[in-house]
Amino acid sequence: QSQILLLLGGERTGFWSDLSELSMDVHGGAFASGIMTMTKLWTTDEQGVDCGQTDSAGDVAICPEVRRDMAVAIMGNTGGSNGKLLMFGGMGMGTAAISPFRSFLEKGQVDLQAYNDLWFLDMADLTEDCIKLSECEPLAWHQVDVLGNKPLGRWGAGLMLDTS
Repeated sequence: QSQILLLLGGERTGFWSDLSELSMDVHGGAFASGIMTMTKLWTTDEQGVDCGQTDSAGDVAICPEVRRDMAVAIMGNTGGSNGKLLMFGGMGMGTAAISPFRSFLEKGQVDLQAYNDLWFLDMADLTEDCIKLSECEPLAWHQVDVLGNKPLGRWGAGLMLDTS
């Protein structure tokens, strides 16, 4: 079984910084003999357009907005096969320039974006070897249509899968 660590998104600047930067970067780490090799994993939308980019036809990639404090879980890891990283919600910056969490603590909820979207990142092609060699194929984000009573936007939520 693969021993892979995934780091997803978050805030890249310090809490006290006057300019905040959120990310949807994905990094993978592979364990071997008490050492970890990390690499940035490239992500695309379902059409193969790099997240954060525009393709030659002018179409912007349809990928999750940058955020922090999203709920994540892994689904479908069986045997030697990787499954999907599920992601729900999270907190975006709105028009706040400082850390969204700092803005919330200092001023109350000032134009923060609480997302209620559900996405999965297909990890079928992710292997320890591709991480160790920094030669992984891009991973594709897929937005999930949620029917019925969709939860309100939230950040800091938990996410658990019942596989029974």
